[in-house]
Amino acid sequence: PEFASPETTPVPGTWDEPFATARQTLLEDVREKSVDSTTFAAELLRRLNADQPAEEVKLLLEGTRSLEQRSALARSLLADRQITARVLYGLELVSSDSSADLKPYLQVFD
Repeated sequence: PEFASPETTPVPGTWDEPFATARQTLLEDVREKSVDSTTFAAELLRRLNADQPAEEVKLLLEGTRSLEQRSALARSLLADRQITARVLYGLELVSSDSSADLKPYLQVFD
């Protein structure tokens, strides 16, 4: 089956300081390392998951404790650049553990 992309273009949010500046700085840095929506999303996720994140990433991740919250943050940051994405939940099929939890995955539309 073919899956259609969401039809609506995301609307950038309005953020208070210092979060607005942190978001803008992070997104500009990511843009310098990317060539399209896919590489932009990959670079953004790399920075959000870095062992030693930049100061703006640390600020944005404050209070983000779960993978779901981190995924929602990534989706929100992508929306600031009008990149459509959604959070999906799936299972990793690498284990025979029958009590596996659903994990959030980010689907990005180019």
